[in-house]
Amino acid sequence: MDEQAIKKYQGENAEEIPEVAQQVAEHAGEGERGTMQSPDASQGMMTVDTLPQDVRDALPEDAQQIFIAAYNSIFDNNGDRDAAMRVAWQSIEHNEIYTRGEDGKYIRKPMEQGLNQPQPLSAS
Repeated sequence: MDEQAIKKYQGENAEEIPEVAQQVAEHAGEGERGTMQSPDASQGMMTVDTLPQDVRDALPEDAQQIFIAAYNSIFDNNGDRDAAMRVAWQSIEHNEIYTRGEDGKYIRKPMEQGLNQPQPLSAS
């Protein structure tokens, strides 16, 4: 997935959350079908603008991108909106980055210290 497509769907801070870019790429797939360039809402593909309000309310912006990518991937393959919604929610529920709060809304888990930090090269 190209960097411009990720920025379009994640916003301008895409570089700050590389694990989200990886999740979007995994759910969208690679190649022509996974580019997420202007999905057509009239054909059932989901965009940020067509995201249901309950999803907007329950998910932070970066999780919304994962949701959209998962939904569009499944919908593009089989045209089943219900299945696409189930898979999209499962992609969030089973994601290690998010946890569901007591209010039912998902939040980003705090990063563990040292995780995803560049390691110095060892001198041999």
